[in-house]
Formats: sequence, structure tokens, C-alpha cells
Amino acid sequence: MAEADLAPYGHASWTQRLFEAVAVRPLWVGLGGAALLVAAYLAQEWLLGRFSELSATPVWAGAWKDFRLALVNILMLVYAPTAQQYVIRGARRALEDLRPALDMSGPELGAFARQVGIYEPWRLRIAGALGVSVALILPLFAASAELDPPYDASLWTPEVFWHRWTTPVIGWFMGRFLFAVIEESGRMAALAERLKPIDLFDLRPLAPFTAQGLRHALLITGFVAIFALFLLEWGYAAMVGSVAGSTAVFAAIGLILPVRGAHRRIRAAKRAELDACRDALRRARRESVLDDDAGLGRVADLLVYERRLEAVRVWPFDTSTLARFALYLLIPVGSWLGGALVERAIDSLLE
Repeated sequence: MAEADLAPYGHASWTQRLFEAVAVRPLWVGLGGAALLVAAYLAQEWLLGRFSELSATPVWAGAWKDFRLALVNILMLVYAPTAQQYVIRGARRALEDLRPALDMSGPELGAFARQVGIYEPWRLRIAGALGVSVALILPLFAASAELDPPYDASLWTPEVFWHRWTTPVIGWFMGRFLFAVIEESGRMAALAERLKPIDLFDLRPLAPFTAQGLRHALLITGFVAIFALFLLEWGYAAMVGSVAGSTAVFAAIGLILPVRGAHRRIRAAKRAELDACRDALRRARRESVLDDDAGLGRVADLLVYERRLEAVRVWPFDTSTLARFALYLLIPVGSWLGGALVERAIDSLLE
């Protein structure tokens, strides 16, 4: 892999440049953006006199439902570009952590690092457009879609207006976020080809690949955790189910994609070592005789070594990795249960 082959292509998106221009963590940038959007939303409600109408409406009625769902949409809108920044920063951190295990020169490593977060604009736009298409279809799965068509502008209240304009924007950013997951995973997998010889009995140097995969899974389930708040309202079970049902698939893909290159290297090293061990075992058995204790000991040692090699896992995962992944999949359930408890507490206070 020549340095010229690692030259950056495309450019950083405007959202990435915005996040990197602010000298704080992406979390704080995202929270700041959410605060601005919520302030704009509340200012609209106040200017239109919506709070007086809402105060005369039961908290479970449609007006309050639309008010709450607009806030959920704002959270999802801000989450997607923020999560993309954590994918990019995680890839950079993984590259730095892998530095001792890589057979790459300083200039090569620097060129590879400059690729992180750089994408071809047309591919990024296609990913965003696909996200918009999915986002515009999802409201049709709501139970009220037939009686209350989501795209009949004559039925829109000021709160629903916020649903409608934020939905395609959420889809745009989510499509780009998932594209970043796929793109950075592909680069991580390619990076495995430049690893130094692997010690099959110590896979700890490969931990950054697994860490990036877990990061992807966590960020994907984090979005679904916010989306699951729709379940606090009536009529959205099918819509949420259509997204949450695929969470495990997308999270598993996010976990596996970055480590598949390391998996290939481990599998190849294991196969080569097993072949060498079995060749040595055949030679030792031919050369030893029954009364040759040294020869028989050599055979016994090789048999033990062969069993240990066979026990080496070909994926850089351990039990703790799988346990953490399983816990990540439960995050959306915890989000829904927590939201339900909060809603129940508020209802009790207002009764």
C-alpha cells in the first residue's frame, strides 16, 4: 500500500468542520444545538399563543402528544450528526492505539490518518438521500396515518409542522451517519492487512478493532433509544417496531465490519500454525519409537499445542465483548421504560 494510494479524497462535510471548529467535545456541541432548536421551538409556541391552548388540554390529548414528539424529533436531529463525529473520532483513536501493532512507516500512517472523516461528496449525498427516503416513509406506519394523513398540510398544527420539517433532516443526517460507519469500518478492515505478525495467544493488540465495533453498536442503539420514546404515545408501535426490529442487525453489522480484516488475519495465522504443528507432529511420530521417551514426549507436547491452537478464537471477541453488545441492545428498552416512569410521575403530579 503506497503512500500515494492513501492520499485523501473528497473533503470533510460542513457539519464535521463545524464540530471540529469548536474546541469542545461533540457532546457539548450537540447539546448546544439541541438547546438552540428547543429555544426556537418554544419561542414559536409562545409567539403563536399555543401555551394557552395547551394548558386547557389534558396532557394525554393530541396537542400535547404533538408537542412532546416535536421535542423527540429535535433530539434525534441533533443526535445523528453528533454520533457521526464520534465515529470519526473513534476511528482516529483506534488508529493511534494500533500504531505499535502496525507495520507502517510514519508517512504512511500519517496519510492513512488524513483519510479519516474524508468522504466523496456524491456518495455522502446519496447516503443522505436514502436516509431522507426512509424517514419520509416511516410516518406512514403510524396507526393514525390513514385517518390523519401525515403529508396533508391542511391538518398540520404548529407542532406537527416541526415534525414534518425535522423528519427529512433526521433522515439526511442518519443516512450520512450510517455511511460513516460503513466507510470507516472498511478502512479499519483494510488496515488489518498492515498488522505485524499476530501472536495467536495474545490478541490484546487487536483490541482497538473491537473497541471501534462496539462504539458503532452503541451509537446505533443510542439513536433507537431516542426513537423508542415514540412508544410513550399511542399509535406508533408499528413505526417504532419497524426500526427497532432491525436494530440488532444494524448493531451487529456495526460491530463486525471493523474487525473482519483482523478476523481474516487471525484465521490465516491459525491455519498456518496448525498446518506447521501437524507437519511437525507427523514427523515426530515417524521419527519416534515406542521406547523413546524423548520422542514420545515431543509427540505429547505437540498434541497439547495443537489442542491449544484449535481453541484460539478467530474473532477478536471475548465474553465481555458479547456481554457489552447484549447490554447495548437493551438500551432502547431501558429508554422506553425510563420515559414511561417519568411520564407516569408527571401525570401523578398533575392529577
